[in-house]
Amino acid sequence: MLQLIRKTEDPEAVIQYMENNISNTEFRVELIEKAIRIKDYEKAKKLAHEGIAKDEKDAPGLVDQWQGYLLSIYQETKDIENTIRLAQYFLVHSIGRFHPLEYYYNILKPLIPTNQWDNYLDNLIAGIKSKGRWYDYSRIFQLYVLESSWDKLLELLRQNISLEHITQAEPYLSAPYPHELATLYKEQILAYLEKNVSRSHYQSACRYIRRMIKLGAHSIVTELVRELKNKYPNRRAMIEELNNL
Repeated sequence: MLQLIRKTEDPEAVIQYMENNISNTEFRVELIEKAIRIKDYEKAKKLAHEGIAKDEKDAPGLVDQWQGYLLSIYQETKDIENTIRLAQYFLVHSIGRFHPLEYYYNILKPLIPTNQWDNYLDNLIAGIKSKGRWYDYSRIFQLYVLESSWDKLLELLRQNISLEHITQAEPYLSAPYPHELATLYKEQILAYLEKNVSRSHYQSACRYIRRMIKLGAHSIVTELVRELKNKYPNRRAMIEELNNL
């Protein structure tokens, strides 16, 4: 019907039809974007707030879309307080559907006084940690990378240790903390091989050991290989893989 009206009637009729059927999400999106484009920010805010009220119970995924439009409006209108509020909201809650976390970080950081930023971010991260959501490790990880806070990133890694997490952190921590990373690899490889006994697992462990070698941790590797051979002398496949390092 909308396409028919577009072809047969004037633009005002098109807008009127969409406004009369505003429960349609696509219509709301188009009307908000048009209002922003012509700088009718009050209308755009009204439509976005109505969308939030409509969808917060039954379609919470859409709420972030309306919040995103509000953030754009607040930026354009230099509404610093609300820009900070929503940029912080997305920094804490966003799952990257509309923008990566860095996008909101880059909006927020310049708006916080430089001498307050470190404390502000520490409090923000403490709040994220308190929620205890499994995916917030990645969120905090990204924030520490953006801040180049390698000591804090290492501590976060230690608190959420796994071979996969060590590998993820390696590009950032290999230069400042090669020995620490290699030690973490060793501890996790030992734990991994306590529970896994097939050749494919041994090959996987050796891939991590090769990463230790690239870190320059030759003495730790030598110690680890000796410990594994002494601990599991009957695992012939494991010893074969270790001898191929």
